[in-house]
Amino acid sequence: MGHVRLGRLPKTRAWGQVVDLLETDVDNIPEVSRATLKAAQAQLERLGADPVIGYCFWLLTRVTWFARDEDFATRLAEIGVNPETASSAFTFISQLTDHARSKAAEHPESGVFAEIASLSVRQALAQTVAEHSRTLFGTSLEDIRRACRVYSSRNQFGVLAKHFFAHFLSRSLQYFLNKELSNHIGPEHALNDIQSAKEFNDALIAYSRQSAKIVEDFAGGWYSKHNWESRGEITEQDAHRFVAMALRKLRMELQREENLA
Repeated sequence: MGHVRLGRLPKTRAWGQVVDLLETDVDNIPEVSRATLKAAQAQLERLGADPVIGYCFWLLTRVTWFARDEDFATRLAEIGVNPETASSAFTFISQLTDHARSKAAEHPESGVFAEIASLSVRQALAQTVAEHSRTLFGTSLEDIRRACRVYSSRNQFGVLAKHFFAHFLSRSLQYFLNKELSNHIGPEHALNDIQSAKEFNDALIAYSRQSAKIVEDFAGGWYSKHNWESRGEITEQDAHRFVAMALRKLRMELQREENLA
């Protein structure tokens, strides 16, 4: 996303609070995150209906469920993915990411969040499916199928979904904060140097992972229930509705943390 011109944060009271925190209390990652999400509330609510985010999550439900079928390649071809050319888990994940990006190209109105969603697919699979393959390189399609199948259970799909939403949340927060962060790096600022900024981003990622845990059990239960009711045919519309609920649940969890603070 380095080619995107970020500019500055909007001059509103809510964003002003984010700017103040970056200068005075930047180490308080939970507070910075909550303030950012509150300031971006309207935009984040719209993301619940974003077609690309829903499609990316739907891809995860299909890849894992199709892995239960020995004719994995044929099932994936039904949604436009050709795994026959995948020579490793790495190339398979790259194919799925490119497939998600092709969907994003159909919806330019999704903007940078379409790219964030496709990267979240890649990251979620790299942290789960790839780790269950023998290696990122030289893995057979059958190895990939078996690795994907691991995440077709209720509990394991919840883990996969948690990674997806954690990455989406952290990337979204970074997108908003990077508009202002560079203005708060230097000897006279809370972030003294580039290393301090890196540590800030690392802490933001860790906090996002922790926050996304609220989605894990919720996603696993939803996946199991909808696959049973639909005989394994979860629709894009089902996925879109889940994403809207999951993002709402994340915002509510962060609000709850604020009330307890």
